[in-house]
Amino acid sequence: SCTTSEKAFFKTYTLDEKEVCIFVAEDFSFSTTSTLTVNVISESSSNQTNLTIIVSGGKIGFLGIAYGSEKRRAKKIVDIFLKYGFHE
Repeated sequence: SCTTSEKAFFKTYTLDEKEVCIFVAEDFSFSTTSTLTVNVISESSSNQTNLTIIVSGGKIGFLGIAYGSEKRRAKKIVDIFLKYGFHE
């Protein structure tokens, strides 16, 4: 299946008996006044699911100072998955 909207994309594939889901979205960061790209890749087999979370963009903010917006956003996403039973 594939779902797209103005700011998000979601697609599921079956590869080598694994279900692979790709989620890509844009998210605005106020600290850098720029858009972050959030990518979540899920690989599920019969007994486990592995996630890869990649956040990019938004590196330079006001006065050329980097504010770590990607790291904060990635942590926020990891915390959500941890809340639902995933482990680091």
